[in-house]
Amino acid sequence: MCVAIQEMIEDGRAEGRNEGRSEGEVRKLIEQTCKKLRKRQTSETIADALEEDPAYIQSIVKVAQKYAPDYDLDLIFQNFFK
Repeated sequence: MCVAIQEMIEDGRAEGRNEGRSEGEVRKLIEQTCKKLRKRQTSETIADALEEDPAYIQSIVKVAQKYAPDYDLDLIFQNFFK
């Protein structure tokens, strides 16, 4: 029984680490996108520079534009997943 519980705990930790990495990747992409928006680059240019799907970058830009010109990364990240 103890081994099963230990495996469940380890699985939970691994899942948490994976989720944290995924969130970190999205936050970094939002940050990079906002930096390029401050330079007045288009979503197509940003997608090309970051080698990302243009539709995905456009969805970030759509949310980020609500917070221009300051581009509050925390608010953008929170609202990106709504």
